[in-house]
Amino acid sequence: KKAAKDSMDKDTYHYSLTNPQIDGTRLYGSTLKLNNQQITRLSCHDKEAMWFLLMASYGDIYGTVLSVVSMIGLFLYLLTSSDSGSLIIDTLASNGDNEPPVSQRIFWAMVEGACATSLLAAGGESALVAIQTASIVAAFPYTLILNILCVSIYVALTKDARIAEGGENYEDPAFSIGLLDFVTTWQPRLMKETLKNIFLGPYNCGKCLARINGNDHAFVWQITLSIFLIGLPVFYAIEIQFGIPGSSSIAWTCYLGFVFYVTGARVLLRIACKIPGNLIADFIICLFLWPTVIVQMTEHIAGGALNIVNKSPDHDSLDSRLDKGSVDSELDNIAKVYAGFGTQNNDDSKV
Repeated sequence: KKAAKDSMDKDTYHYSLTNPQIDGTRLYGSTLKLNNQQITRLSCHDKEAMWFLLMASYGDIYGTVLSVVSMIGLFLYLLTSSDSGSLIIDTLASNGDNEPPVSQRIFWAMVEGACATSLLAAGGESALVAIQTASIVAAFPYTLILNILCVSIYVALTKDARIAEGGENYEDPAFSIGLLDFVTTWQPRLMKETLKNIFLGPYNCGKCLARINGNDHAFVWQITLSIFLIGLPVFYAIEIQFGIPGSSSIAWTCYLGFVFYVTGARVLLRIACKIPGNLIADFIICLFLWPTVIVQMTEHIAGGALNIVNKSPDHDSLDSRLDKGSVDSELDNIAKVYAGFGTQNNDDSKV
């Protein structure tokens, strides 16, 4: 069937379309002429020719100019890519020298070209496809690492800014335990709680949300979170068992809904305890490590963090307890101290 389709695409056939609006239109191979406009089907051509056929659709003059410009652009792209790769390899081979010799960089560029040529000569187009697929698969983990590095740089810069304002001894408020303490410090209790939250995560997260919001209706959160988390395996099983299309999409929607709820709980707890952070980092952490996130929130709340925050007076409540007279008297005393500062000539006097 595929051979017959390719043959029909590449051969020239004439069809008369019976639609009255486009009567007399003819299909020539892969080109449809409609009202003096030309629509070209590119899928029946080789991949290497598709781009130049697209450029040729702009006419003889513009098509030729665009083809030449695209060839120059492709050449410069390959040249700069090879130069960047050669510089990286040469820097690594020179033990971290940022300015390696040019001749050595040319050598590595020639080695790269020789390797690519030998692979193409040995395997042909299939080898090229395999190399492209391998490069994409190998680069995917680095995409995640780069995202984590971006968030880490943002966190480090904001922390440096707070230290610059608060002094060298300033320490940011933090959770009572880390996300990976059950591994790094090897605490069996935390390991047990993490494994339990794989199944009881909605129950414990619902309790945390109720404590954060200051109400006793934890069952509402627990039921909602349970529905979202159970929806992941249930809808996947429906698609596998009954073949209902789209069930897997609903399954992942349920999982993302659960992750959004856990992220919201973490954000609310951070705000209540004045712990620095950002929404994107919280979402990424909850997407992959939601059992440990729930353990972290549970331990932090169990340590009395919310009680300390709720009992400590904030700025507004402190000002509300100070009347105008007491404030004025204190300001007068401070003014007198500053007015008398440095007025005494006795070196033994204490200020």
